[in-house]
Amino acid sequence: MTETKVSIPCGKLTLEGKYALPEGDGPFPAMVVCHPHPQMGGNMDHSVVTAVCEALVKAGVAALRFNFRGVGESRGKYGEGLGEQADVRAAIDLLDAMTNIDSGKMGLAGYSFGGVVSAAAALDDNRVQVLALISAGLSEPQWKRLRIYPKPKLFVVGSEDKSVPLKPLKEHVELVVEPKQMEIIYGADHTWWGFEAELAKHIVEFVTNNLAKTPRLFP
Repeated sequence: MTETKVSIPCGKLTLEGKYALPEGDGPFPAMVVCHPHPQMGGNMDHSVVTAVCEALVKAGVAALRFNFRGVGESRGKYGEGLGEQADVRAAIDLLDAMTNIDSGKMGLAGYSFGGVVSAAAALDDNRVQVLALISAGLSEPQWKRLRIYPKPKLFVVGSEDKSVPLKPLKEHVELVVEPKQMEIIYGADHTWWGFEAELAKHIVEFVTNNLAKTPRLFP
């Protein structure tokens, strides 16, 4: 996967990012992939993020990963989750402005904290057409809004995840409106070590089935 470095404008800040395009002619569908908690060592080079991006590009979907504010070469400091929502929107803005990206076929994927922030951003940004959440410990207000969120949604969790327990996650997902999909990867915990490839496969299948081959999905 050949990536291009990019600076992402976000208000008065700039964020460090990298994107990769598939082979062939665009415009391409595209996904922004968000990393885990910056105060727990999360960054855009996390193995889950890079595995998902590489798999997406091989499947014909452009992928953008970036560092949240205060991480790596991204300016600013930790924004308590609210600033990071602005970071996600800035990443979407960047894709939206690219001529080789199909702005009608953009989505978000996020891991752990990145999933929580992605869900918040998606709920308020109609440009997001699909949402893939990996081990995301969502709040009750987020779950309440997701119950009526009409876009395709994927929830992926490991059977051994102690941070996002399986039983309550299932109960929440059952109340979420279609289209939705839940995948449980047995043996995986919250770190996903050793399961990155299997996880990425599920993300790619969801994205290609619900974004890459479909028309614009505005409700």
